[in-house]
Amino acid sequence: MENLYRFLTIFFIIVSLLLIAGVASYVTEKSGLSGIMGQQSTESRQSKKLTKEELIQRYTSIIAYIFLFLSVLLSIMSQQIFKP
Repeated sequence: MENLYRFLTIFFIIVSLLLIAGVASYVTEKSGLSGIMGQQSTESRQSKKLTKEELIQRYTSIIAYIFLFLSVLLSIMSQQIFKP
């Protein structure tokens, strides 16, 4: 059982890091480094509809954060359950 928690923790950490790296490289490629800093005003961003790529980026980043949260949760659970 302890091995299962360790495997799931490592799996979730790897998947979340890959997703975060993918989203970061996509954002850097599409908008350049200056685009990440948010030079567009928030009003103009809210008034336009999101494109397909922006929706994919948004949901991928949400999934990455969920995987990261689950990996931290599994790590905490495995430490609490299998305390010597």
